[in-house]
Amino acid sequence: MEIKYTMKDSYVAIPIYNDMSVRLYMEMKKKNLDITEYPLCITLKTVYSSVECSYSSSYLGGNLLATTSAGNLLATTSVGLQCQNIEEVHGTNIVEMMDNHVKEDKIEILKGICIIDNPQYEEIAEDLYCLTCVDESCKWSLRSSSLRKSNVFKVRRFNDVHTCPEMSRLFSQRHATSSAIAKMICNKYTNPKTIYTPTDIMSDMKQQYGINMNYIKDYRTKEKALELLRGIPCESYRKLSGHLYMINMTNPGFVTRLHKSEDGRFMYVFIALNASIIGWKYYYPIVVVDGTFLKSSHRGTMLTASAQDAAGNIFPLAYAVVDSENDASWEWFFETFRQAFGERERMCIVSDRHASILRGASIVYPEVSHCVCIFHLWNNIKKQFKKNHDRLREVFFAMARAYKIEDFNRLMEDMDSFDKRVRGYLFQVGYEKWSIVHSTVNRSMVMTSNIAESLNARNREARELPIMSLLVYMMNLVMEWNNTNRMAAMSTFIDIGQKYHEVLKENSYLSQKMTVKPSTDYVYVVMDAEQRRNIVCMQKRECSCKRFQVDEIPGPHAMAVLDYTHMEAPKYCSAYYTKEYFKKTYEVPVNPLPDETTWDLPIEVLDNVVLPPIVKGKPGKPTKSRRKGLYEYLYTESVTCGLCGKQGHNRRTCRNAQDN
Repeated sequence: MEIKYTMKDSYVAIPIYNDMSVRLYMEMKKKNLDITEYPLCITLKTVYSSVECSYSSSYLGGNLLATTSAGNLLATTSVGLQCQNIEEVHGTNIVEMMDNHVKEDKIEILKGICIIDNPQYEEIAEDLYCLTCVDESCKWSLRSSSLRKSNVFKVRRFNDVHTCPEMSRLFSQRHATSSAIAKMICNKYTNPKTIYTPTDIMSDMKQQYGINMNYIKDYRTKEKALELLRGIPCESYRKLSGHLYMINMTNPGFVTRLHKSEDGRFMYVFIALNASIIGWKYYYPIVVVDGTFLKSSHRGTMLTASAQDAAGNIFPLAYAVVDSENDASWEWFFETFRQAFGERERMCIVSDRHASILRGASIVYPEVSHCVCIFHLWNNIKKQFKKNHDRLREVFFAMARAYKIEDFNRLMEDMDSFDKRVRGYLFQVGYEKWSIVHSTVNRSMVMTSNIAESLNARNREARELPIMSLLVYMMNLVMEWNNTNRMAAMSTFIDIGQKYHEVLKENSYLSQKMTVKPSTDYVYVVMDAEQRRNIVCMQKRECSCKRFQVDEIPGPHAMAVLDYTHMEAPKYCSAYYTKEYFKKTYEVPVNPLPDETTWDLPIEVLDNVVLPPIVKGKPGKPTKSRRKGLYEYLYTESVTCGLCGKQGHNRRTCRNAQDN
């Protein structure tokens, strides 16, 4: 015997199994004497262990009627339940069916039963359902009706004997619609990174249920499953106002902006995190911006601004979704970014050579240096100049990272020997935008926009989500990174960040063969392995090679002096690399948003309706990745190992060094 009671109609029944449970139930009844509250359900059952039940389909949305070959009745109340024992229920034979659900949901559950056992269902009345075999001459049937006009249904009649041939019902698939199957597979798309194609749906339905489907039906099934899980994309825009309002309520200090067109359609949305705004003064003032296209039904572009903390970790400062990447959207993004973060001394903006980024940055930040990613610049060189790529690459990257003007001029002459046209192209771009020696600000070893590209790679799958789900994903990502980096900052035992600690170790290794001769208490002469003279002033933190003052971290020559004088290297590093700044960066956490069903929105927010943008669909299958140019296929460069010099692997996976 099993005794249970329910708190509410939609809640799972709670079992009474000991004296404590009985006393708890009695106290609850004393406080509420209504006879309809906390109803008891007493069930007498006999367990047969020789029969198996494998009804574990994911379409179950609530309680379900299931039958076995022995005619026993099984009531399952949880999604995905696998049961090995069948319970024969005596007495009332009451099965609770989906309380507080609409009529269509009940029909979908019946369709789920029909997909497995291939009967057909018939709704005789609002409170009466009947299952019959697909063969009209068969006597198999199940009839259930509402008990006293309630949501509790009673099985009135059940005949479990099929009088029809098995082949007559084996190939019946009239209830295997795309909507019914979509409810069965929607949990496959819970994780945006999961790849579950229409071909996979076709294969699984055939193997598990014997259902034959074509590709068009599989595609419709996938779209409906995504709609069930993520909602309708058009409705996602209507929730933007409420989402931004809740961000400001849970995280005071956030900067959010929503811009609509004159007819109320979506154009731009901007979110700057409070944790990033407060931690911005502890970041090195280098902002890497980039844009990446979205892959949802309404398309658009996501713009991001990122920085690096004292440990070299990537952290998004702000992100925005715009209708397209153009001059107006980038100018609006920079204006809103300036309102949130302002302008700092020695600030620098790094990006690719997108024309709209260049124009927007020059208008909003006319006094701030704008540098370009040397990797994107190199790809442009490869596209325009078709020969001597191997030699040009080596000279170009050495020239971009040269610290002395003499080395830069010498490398430029070497480049002229390969292709004289490259000099004019680089001069037109501007030496100060890509060369360290000509730069007006210290870029702190940030020569590329890799951190923005890494962020784009991290949210690649999320860019297929509707706009609301995308913004929630980005906020959860920032919250996760904020917490992870804060825990790392609290547990670190070194005086500087991990990235710059590794730089010091490498510079210390390079300084082992150098000799040091003191001139004064703070001026030293350092002779390298090639007997070149370098002068280091520890008081001013300068070196004649320019590396000490540009990178703001002791280079090989300065490390030789520190080893000679037994001084601590972290004291001569920039404050932006220290453990103290690392901790202060993540002092403010990112608070999560409450569940959407609990939002209490004011009337003015509910009235601020955002309509989706008008997007003209292109023919053919939507693109999911960037289209590469022809030069990227023709001049693909292989990875070269830094230890053995061979191609096809890097130094981390090199096995040749171990063999030697």
